[in-house]
Amino acid sequence: ASAILSQLRERGRVSRGYIGVAPRDIDPDLQRSLGLRSSVGALVQDVTPNSPGARAGLRIYDTIVAVDGKPIAGNDELIQLIAAREPGTMATLQVVRDGRSLNIPVKLAERPQRDRRSEPAEDAPRPSGARPVGLGMSVREIDQEFTDRFGERMEGVIVSRVEPLGPAFDADIERGHVLLEINRKP
Repeated sequence: ASAILSQLRERGRVSRGYIGVAPRDIDPDLQRSLGLRSSVGALVQDVTPNSPGARAGLRIYDTIVAVDGKPIAGNDELIQLIAAREPGTMATLQVVRDGRSLNIPVKLAERPQRDRRSEPAEDAPRPSGARPVGLGMSVREIDQEFTDRFGERMEGVIVSRVEPLGPAFDADIERGHVLLEINRKP
């Protein structure tokens, strides 16, 4: 609370740093499947278009291992370090990409406010001829209805059903998620 008190007094709201990536911890299964040398750091699983991270050149599968020389163990630490910084400041991310270490400077933006409408709608696309996958989920192809409804054209499949207690459920995959690739293969 003391860290945000001055912001609340000055601006009446809290402003947090943002780089526009979706990080995740590296568990042993992920490390093995992607052939990563270490489980330390935060794996970038998505980069928001036109975000500070995208402009700086961060890519999916980059592993962020330090911020301004301070090592990070996982995604929670990365989020805390970035959020604690002022928007508009610079941060240097130490990234491992395909086994090479890189330093990537990023100018932080202000974290956007959460939009409750971004959660999957109750009337999200329903399965039509869904086929089971050995991961405890069913998927279906992206069709024109999906593109019209959500306004995006992408290649992949839509998760239409997740089996409780299956591997997909354990990995926090939910109905309505779009799978773009598996193990770096579209």
